Order: sequence, then C-alpha cells, then structure tokens
Amino acid sequence: MNNDLEKKLSSLPKPPLAEHSKQSIVETIQIMDTNTERKPTGRRTRITLGITGFLSFAIFLFIVLPYSHQDNTVGFVHEEQLREWKELEKFERPIQFPTYMPYEVESIHYEEMDVGPLQRSEDDTTIIVYYVLKDYPGDVISVEQQPATTVQLENYSHYKEEKLIEMENDVHALYLFNGAMQMLSWEDDGILFDLYYIGAREPGKREQVEEVPIEHLIQIAESFQPYHSQAKRR
Repeated sequence: MNNDLEKKLSSLPKPPLAEHSKQSIVETIQIMDTNTERKPTGRRTRITLGITGFLSFAIFLFIVLPYSHQDNTVGFVHEEQLREWKELEKFERPIQFPTYMPYEVESIHYEEMDVGPLQRSEDDTTIIVYYVLKDYPGDVISVEQQPATTVQLENYSHYKEEKLIEMENDVHALYLFNGAMQMLSWEDDGILFDLYYIGAREPGKREQVEEVPIEHLIQIAESFQPYHSQAKRR
C-alpha cells in the first residue's frame, strides 16, 4: 500500500493550488489509504405553439436532441482546457469525462499514474483529473480512471453487494465516506472510475469534514460521456 500512496502523493495537482491545499489533500489521501485497500486483478416554461411551431419543436426533439449525446456536441466541464491536453491523444482505450458539476469549477489539472507491475502498456495508465472548486476554497473533486483489467470494483476492501447504488444505464456504484473523504466508484465500458470529494482541512488537523450530498456525486457520475481527442476526431 505504501507504493500506491507514494504514487498518489506524486500525482497531486501542481500550482496554482496553494501549498496548504496540497498538504490537506496529502493528509486526506493518507487517511483514505489507511482505511481503504484496493486489491489489483456518472423551470418549466410555458410555450405557446402554433401548428408550424409544434412541428418544428417535434423535429427538434426527435432529430436534434439525440445527437446532443455525441462527443462533437456534448459540453464537458472546462472543455476548452480539456482539449488542450495533448497527453490524451495517445490513449486507445475509452475515456470519459463529466459534463456536469453541481459546483462552479475554477480550474482543472491533469496527472497520470502507472499501476506498477500490472501495467502492460501505456494504455493501462491511470488518468487523474482534479477539479478545483471556486465557491468552496480548498475543496477538490478528483476523478481517476483506469482499465478494469488492472483493478476491479469487487476487489475493494469495502465492497459489499448490498452497498451498491444503482445509477442510470444499469450501472452500479460503490460509496464510501470515512470522515476525511467521500468516494464513489463504478465500472463502465471496461473502465473503473473513482470519484473523490476532498473537503478542505487545515494541515495537521484530522477533524471530520462535512459530508456533501451523495446525490451530487451521483449526478456527476451519471453525466460522464465518452471523450475523443481532437486528433482522433479528424
């Protein structure tokens, strides 16, 4: 577990995160790794329409809206910055990112982490994205994704089938809150996702952080959509 911790610590966001924010995340991850072991293997508006307007609206619903789920029209969180990451172009495996956040995001940061002896190729690399929240200084949402061939949900030490949460598209997620961090994990399209909400804490203090509504994490998880880099779209 020490090797896993070292890799996580080395993958912390780079500036502009403040030093005290990074230290808080370091300590929180240490607590999470102590308690969680991973074993290898997501207004109503009144509209008055005439016949012509109604037909136009119906065409929009049945023809235009289905394409909004495709990558060329979906809006990812901080998509403009996301598209600047050339590192994503090397991956052949499926990649997904959230299209919704219930919080305003100030910036996002990209990191990679290998999985040690289990890594057969660069495509097995763990992708980590940090979403720094604007309205909650010091709070960070972290998303990790890696092939489910290297780590599986059933191998988590806190896994119990009765604890699984049913999400959209028959996807089941595993939830954990240990007082320092919230974690929602699920598998989709052969990829294992770990969504962390890391609350701000003063360095050196181990007080329990406030738990955000689990519904918020589920909303984020259910908003994930396939991502294709600019190079693959050409």
